[in-house]
Amino acid sequence: MKKDSTRTGATLCSSMRPRSATTSWLNKFKLLAFAFMALLSVNQVWGAWTKVTSAPTDWSGEYLLVYESSTTAGVAWTGVDAVSCNVAVSIKSGSIADKPTDAVSITIATMDGGYSIKVNGGTNNGKYIKGTSGSNALGFDNNAQLNTLSYDATNKGVLITSNTSVMRYNDASNNYRFRYFKSSTYTSQKIVQLYKKAASTYTVLYSGQKVGNFSHPFSHSRKL
Repeated sequence: MKKDSTRTGATLCSSMRPRSATTSWLNKFKLLAFAFMALLSVNQVWGAWTKVTSAPTDWSGEYLLVYESSTTAGVAWTGVDAVSCNVAVSIKSGSIADKPTDAVSITIATMDGGYSIKVNGGTNNGKYIKGTSGSNALGFDNNAQLNTLSYDATNKGVLITSNTSVMRYNDASNNYRFRYFKSSTYTSQKIVQLYKKAASTYTVLYSGQKVGNFSHPFSHSRKL
């Protein structure tokens, strides 16, 4: 029995030593991990809207319709055909961080001959916009309406054309509005911009230095 007891004790001591060493190592690792995380920070940009500066191959996507009064300020459309149908937006480096509550977004989708433009939110939620040939007007329809889109590199803005009329912004006093203007006079109005909804992005910093950019959910671009 004595012999067996000695063996058991030896076995217990032998099994306890590596556990103690492992526990110590894990504690040290936790401390190092905590120190690392203290230096690591993540800046998230969620749902930013980025200005279109050239014609894409496909215009499909979700956008804000915007008129820029300067490089840092402008107004976004609120989804109706009325005076003052806009809400102020702040612009920084060609992007709008958040959509104002009163603004609507528009969904551009392909259709035969061009694109349809659907309103998201507001009084005309779910309806499609259209122009009228020879008139200054902005119409709404339950069915998809044909629009064509192009980028005007000279005047640096987007041309949205429907039934020969063109989407512009009237900045005349007491008549501020987004509307399709007839082809013979639309150039008297201000060119508009489209800001496309961007993917969620994350900037990872370690000890204040940029490690990389991540876009939700899986893609990653790394720059040291």
